[in-house]
Amino acid sequence: MQKKDEEQSTSVVLIGLMVGIALFGWAFCAAAYATEQQGLHDFGRGSKGTFITNAFVQIPNGVAVMSYVFQNKIWLPIIFGVLEVLALGFGIVMKVVEKKIDGPPQRGRRR
Repeated sequence: MQKKDEEQSTSVVLIGLMVGIALFGWAFCAAAYATEQQGLHDFGRGSKGTFITNAFVQIPNGVAVMSYVFQNKIWLPIIFGVLEVLALGFGIVMKVVEKKIDGPPQRGRRR
């Protein structure tokens, strides 16, 4: 039972990491859109609240945000796509290491 719980916890960590990267990516895309298209330039020092609030405010403009980002700032989704792939690779490596650790003990050759 413990082995299954450990596999699930690894999956939960991986899913949480990938969702966090996706949400962070959306916040950056929304900030880029708001800055260029809507004239919102209040992303200076100490404006974490504005950054986060803007991510929620731009949800209804999702199609416009993604259209703008893919036309004008293609590097932004590429960076977050690469981060997602790296997180997935990290998860696969975690699963492989976990299987090796949980596998049967290997005996050395007698001399």
